[in-house]
Amino acid sequence: MIGALDLAPLTRFHTFDVSIPFPGGHAAKDSLQNVCKTLRTIPSSDSNFHTLYLSTYVGLYSYDKPEHILTADWAELDMEIFRISTSDHNHKQQQKFTLYLDIVYDGPDSDDSNSDGEGEDTLIEQCESVFRTLAKEKLPQSYSAEDVIIRTRYSLQGWVGWTTLEPI
Repeated sequence: MIGALDLAPLTRFHTFDVSIPFPGGHAAKDSLQNVCKTLRTIPSSDSNFHTLYLSTYVGLYSYDKPEHILTADWAELDMEIFRISTSDHNHKQQQKFTLYLDIVYDGPDSDDSNSDGEGEDTLIEQCESVFRTLAKEKLPQSYSAEDVIIRTRYSLQGWVGWTTLEPI
């Protein structure tokens, strides 16, 4: 994983696409640390930044379920998204900040299902529940902000078979 980047000199920077692996166990708590450090370098005053694509990888390195991403420290990310979304520049441009949240789940259960698809149905319910909890409880400032749009989707098969959820 790369360290934090300094985006302050990039005055025309508007989209950041980052992928975050969520390792097993307690290490997931710090998974968002470098992303938050990078977002802190974006100035509030004259930033063109308005889109963040955040892809989370769960189950690739461990047997964790999708809800494992909830153990990360989302409060700082929420604070940074809110700070950037309420910047003077975004208001002047009447531009909304868009956060795209993806869960790529490739754990042992993603291929295990009975003939009725019960295992997959359970994973789908877990992903949808994770997104609701993430948006409403872990990102409360961003979720309630008029200038922030949160889009969510998940895949249970790596980078194929995406399912986009209705706005939360």
